[in-house]
Amino acid sequence: MKSLRKLRYGLEYLALRAGLAFIECVPLRAATWAASSLGGIYFRANARRRTLAEDNIRRAGVAVQDEDAHRIARASFRHMGLVAVESVKFARAVTKDNWRSHLEFAVSQQTMDMLRDDRQALIIASGHLGNWEIAAQAVGFICPITGIARDMNNPYVNRLIKQRSSRQNFNTIPKGSGGHALLSALRGGEALAILVDQHARTSGMMIDFFGQPASTHTSPARLHLATGAPLLVGYCLRTGPLAYRITITDPISFTPTGNKQGDVKAILEQLNAVLEDAIRRFPEQYLWAHRRWRY
Repeated sequence: MKSLRKLRYGLEYLALRAGLAFIECVPLRAATWAASSLGGIYFRANARRRTLAEDNIRRAGVAVQDEDAHRIARASFRHMGLVAVESVKFARAVTKDNWRSHLEFAVSQQTMDMLRDDRQALIIASGHLGNWEIAAQAVGFICPITGIARDMNNPYVNRLIKQRSSRQNFNTIPKGSGGHALLSALRGGEALAILVDQHARTSGMMIDFFGQPASTHTSPARLHLATGAPLLVGYCLRTGPLAYRITITDPISFTPTGNKQGDVKAILEQLNAVLEDAIRRFPEQYLWAHRRWRY
């Protein structure tokens, strides 16, 4: 069994290398067309994920009619193909010299000043909206940023991804590293990016997401309460081929009451409300095909 697993890991690694080489070699227009098309094919072929996405869209109230849920889900799958391909293209095509021609920052002057302050720690909560892979790299052109990434089961693939994701001002912390690593990043004056729309299993707190209770990671709220670092919500929307608009809100307004659990709940409710509003406006760019609600 061990030798078979090693063989499978090797084949997966070679397939990934081949796929990356193909994406990097073909022109952007051809790559995005292929990515969108493959996303559409996957939508038709994977009935389980298609049904899950459509159910989630109706559950969230983003669409009521079946045909609308179907249309949004299909667009979401096509968009996820673009997320994968453009994340690869972005890493090579967008640099510190030309990023302004690819990225638009929709932020207030107050928030931009905080991003540019190399002593100011920030917590930026986000979700699987737009291109979250590019979002952190984009903010890295403004200030040092650290994200949380889950190690892949395949060690060869994991090593390759880490090598390719290494960029100036953008670091990653392995998921499950514990609070010490997160606190260390904040104490170093970095921006800490945390995705808040994944199922948190038994370690999370049940918070309504589109009116439905969902286990939610509490780390953004707890870190904010522990450190006082401003807590913002950000997301990166695709506006065209390798073109994105990064929206980052002003810090949330919250006064601690001394009731820690109640404070965490209130903060998470604010975060979810901001994220929900953005998803409602751009549902085609959200990852609907994951199990957000589990009972």
